[in-house]
Amino acid sequence: MPARRWATTATTQASPGERPRPRSTEKLEKGDLSDPVQIRNPLNLDVHNPDLSERVNANREAAKYRVRAREAETALAETQARLAVLQRAEIERLASACLSHPSDLFTLSGNELASYLTDAGTVDAEKVAADVAAILQERPGLKPSSPAYDRTQGMSGNPSRPTPTFGDLLKS
Repeated sequence: MPARRWATTATTQASPGERPRPRSTEKLEKGDLSDPVQIRNPLNLDVHNPDLSERVNANREAAKYRVRAREAETALAETQARLAVLQRAEIERLASACLSHPSDLFTLSGNELASYLTDAGTVDAEKVAADVAAILQERPGLKPSSPAYDRTQGMSGNPSRPTPTFGDLLKS
């Protein structure tokens, strides 16, 4: 906690717990900041003035609204960042149907997130599909690889033999 700023040139040393006193009995000039009262109330405001109290209350209320406005701006910025992440994820999800690495859409097309959004802020699936098609036309190796499998596996012409069971053993 910062210590109070008392003027040391115009006061005497005080014992602990005692307030400093002026060295002389001379009245300090108005606006002299060596006076502790002037330091706490530098504008010589009359604290018992009703107009002043209304202004102070208005200033406090305005400060409260400024704080709320800053908090709202921070929350808005955080929400916009989250929305951008979600929009990018949706664009990459749409691109993943045709590209092995959906993030290549942004890298190879040279477009930013905003170029894939409509005026309402939704993802334009047609624009994504058009750019994916253009990329695949230039670089067909970027298609997702299809899994290797044998179509003939498990499709033999021989009927399967029934496996013997314990009940078959008892019948015989």
